[in-house]
Amino acid sequence: MKPQPGADRIIRNTVIALIGLTLLYWGLSSGTTCTTVIGGLILIAVAVLVIRPPIKHLPDGRLVTRDGEVLTQEEHFERLGVLRTSTNRLMKDPYKDRKAQLDSEIREMLEAGISPQDIIVWLQERFDATEDEMIAALRRAAREEDVDKETAAVLSYCQHISQQMENLRQLDRTAGARTTETRARHDEVLRQWKTTWVSRMAAQGGHPPEFWEQVADEIVAGRIEVLQRQPGQNPNTPLGWYADSTPKAAEVLMQRNAVATHEEKAGHLPDALRLYEACIADAFQGTHPYNRLRIIYTREKQLDDAIRVCATYLDLPDREHGQNKAHFLHHQNKLKARKERSTDRSN
Repeated sequence: MKPQPGADRIIRNTVIALIGLTLLYWGLSSGTTCTTVIGGLILIAVAVLVIRPPIKHLPDGRLVTRDGEVLTQEEHFERLGVLRTSTNRLMKDPYKDRKAQLDSEIREMLEAGISPQDIIVWLQERFDATEDEMIAALRRAAREEDVDKETAAVLSYCQHISQQMENLRQLDRTAGARTTETRARHDEVLRQWKTTWVSRMAAQGGHPPEFWEQVADEIVAGRIEVLQRQPGQNPNTPLGWYADSTPKAAEVLMQRNAVATHEEKAGHLPDALRLYEACIADAFQGTHPYNRLRIIYTREKQLDDAIRVCATYLDLPDREHGQNKAHFLHHQNKLKARKERSTDRSN
């Protein structure tokens, strides 16, 4: 009959105790201090093993952990392997340095504009588990294995990660409330801008107020899209004024111009005009929407609108350069002369 793991432990402890007693008796009898000390230490070690036994073995070969969980040997070894893998992954550097490095990385990501929620996901992916799973695994390790300084340090590190994630969640909640307040303020500023701008454009004639309402809606939608990425920008500022330094503003303008070109080629002239007008109202940096509007308005004999488009290009401060300025100034003068001839004929 094969002896059970528990019987093996009793036999082993008994043999070790007898060796210890023999050495202790021999040392005391002969007056040898070294032998006496070794025998005493052996007896103390046996006493510790007896008082604090390892995991209990059942007759059917299963194991009972110190928290009362019953596992097969395979399950126990597999768990220990997972725990050791997780522990080793976290124990590459001194924990004090790791905490400082982690805090620095989180701070740099926040300064770069990465949202707290995205940083939490990054932390979870980096450590291949949520903070609760890591802490639970290490607590199981502390119950089932000898608790040493390294295990306690890893547990402390995981708790530090957990606290950082909670701080990020709180920051995310605070930022969310602040974002809601900022958006409400932006919406109010843009609403006032739209009212003033539509009235001014409608007073110039050429298009009914409903047309300028649609153009203003397109402008507002684009600016809100950019303000979600750059909430510090002034909602009243045209996107083209800071497109060089803000990729999202440039992206919105380029996409709007591309859609306008597509609509014009498809024969949808009202939609093309609406988008081209939104482009120039937002100070588009290229000449394409200005040229297309000038050509369309000239063809439709809307000379006032064609002159207005040329003046819009010339009035922008970043258009003070050679060939393009001369191009639009030339067409503006031609359109004014044509308008004067038309007025003279009508008189």
